[in-house]
Amino acid sequence: MPRKPSAQRPARRLSRERLLRVIGLMLVLAIAGLLRDRFATQPGSPAAEAWTIQTVHDGDTVTAVAADGRKERIRLLGIDAPEYRQAHGREARAALEQKVRGQPIRLEPHGRDQYDRLLGTLWIDQRNLNRELVAEGHAWVFDRFTPPADLQEAQQEARRDRRGLWATPDPLRPSEWRQAHPRRP
Repeated sequence: MPRKPSAQRPARRLSRERLLRVIGLMLVLAIAGLLRDRFATQPGSPAAEAWTIQTVHDGDTVTAVAADGRKERIRLLGIDAPEYRQAHGREARAALEQKVRGQPIRLEPHGRDQYDRLLGTLWIDQRNLNRELVAEGHAWVFDRFTPPADLQEAQQEARRDRRGLWATPDPLRPSEWRQAHPRRP
C-alpha cells in the first residue's frame, strides 16, 4: 500500500520549524554572547579596578587615579552640586571629600560629557555616593534628562526634611548660579 505524501510532509515541516527555531535560538545566544563580551568589564577598564580620589574639585567632580597611574577627571552622573563659590558649595565639596578620603572607589562609567570628563557613579562597597549626596541635600538631581527614580526620591526626601541646601528657603540651582556668575576668560 503506497504511503500518503501528505502524511510525511507535516512531519518534515515540523522538523524544519524545529530546525529553524534551534538555529534562531543559537543566533540569539551567539549575539548575546558577543554583546556581553563587548560590554563586559575588562581588566584595565574603569569599572574593573579600585580608584583612589586624588582631588575633589567640588561636590560633583573629582580627579581619580587608577592602580596603574592613569588619571581621570570624573563628573558624578545624575547630580548637580552647588559650585564651590555658591551657597552650600563648600559644604557639598567637604561632604564628598569626607566620603572618599582614604577609600578605594569603584567607578561605574557612563560615557563622557562635552568637556571629555568621564561620567560615572562612585561606589564604596554597596553605597552609591551620587545618591548619598542627593539624599543628604548636598546636590540636586540633574534633571535635563530623565533622572533615575532613586535619585528623584532621595531629593524629595531631602527637600521634605530640609536637609543640606534645602534648609534655605529658596536654594539656587547651580545652572542658574552659573548663568548669573559667568567664568572670566
